[in-house]
Amino acid sequence: MMDRSHNKTIGNSKSSGHYVLARADDFGKVSLLKYPCIMKGYEYNEAKGHSSHVTSCKFSLTDKYLFTSGGDDNCVI
Repeated sequence: MMDRSHNKTIGNSKSSGHYVLARADDFGKVSLLKYPCIMKGYEYNEAKGHSSHVTSCKFSLTDKYLFTSGGDDNCVI
């Protein structure tokens, strides 16, 4: 599952910033990456929050929150 932030972040203006891409996997991990990322092997932040696969991830309309839902753990984080 993936979702992209609605607004650009980091930088002095909207034109100089970048979006954030949230990526969730089948191992309970959620990663945040700069988007677009044009370099192979670029750094990203990753955290484990669910005990099994993540079924969905979605930014709030203001991008203040990232919501994730787990499969077998039936949790929303």
